[in-house]
Amino acid sequence: MPRNPPVAPRWLLYSSIVLLAVAVFFAAQAWQAFRFADALRRAGVRAEGTVVDVSRPGGRYPSTVYTVEYTVRRTRYQLTNQFTTNDQRHRLDERVRVLYAPASPQVAMLDEALERNVWAVKAFLSVATLAFSGLFYKGYRAAGKASTP
Repeated sequence: MPRNPPVAPRWLLYSSIVLLAVAVFFAAQAWQAFRFADALRRAGVRAEGTVVDVSRPGGRYPSTVYTVEYTVRRTRYQLTNQFTTNDQRHRLDERVRVLYAPASPQVAMLDEALERNVWAVKAFLSVATLAFSGLFYKGYRAAGKASTP
């Protein structure tokens, strides 16, 4: 009875498909973050805010989270930073610039380069994940060709 030739490990193919899905997810997140930041950059209004809380949640990778309070038309709003780092960029009661949508003042972000460019980090993750997906698929194809007589 003839033996079947070995086949390429299916986990390489499945991993490639999962990584491709993750890359598409990151790309969608990057696009959404870019559109949000671009809309606020184009039509947003700048206001002064005050850092009312600086917290460093515990965990494996601690980061600094800022809560900023700002006032628009005698109404107070709060926001937290989108991009967290492990360094403390602001102090409690420090004045910071906030960028908000004039029609919806609760839609806002800190007016800083790191906050405006969160989309770039997500885009980088998407490209890196897509590259790994391609490597896994290439490994699957190479293993399949090596196993055929």
